[in-house]
Amino acid sequence: MALSILSPSLAKTKTNCSQTKSKDISMIKPIGLFHTPLDWEELMEWIHRHDESTRPHLTTAAAMAWNLAAAIIEENKDDRANQ
Repeated sequence: MALSILSPSLAKTKTNCSQTKSKDISMIKPIGLFHTPLDWEELMEWIHRHDESTRPHLTTAAAMAWNLAAAIIEENKDDRANQ
């Protein structure tokens, strides 16, 4: 079962950002179960406290989440520009 950080309306769509029809960045909600790092440096320090063999996977997941958030924000800017 995947955790949904999107509103229910976005959670029902495919996760490919180009296929989501977000109209409001506020649809991205934090997951209260997890700490939100202050910056990328804090996140990388956390990653480097883990076993060396798991660091590439953790870094990949963090970067993928960053790219997803960036894509959602960019799509939102494009949607607003077209209104």
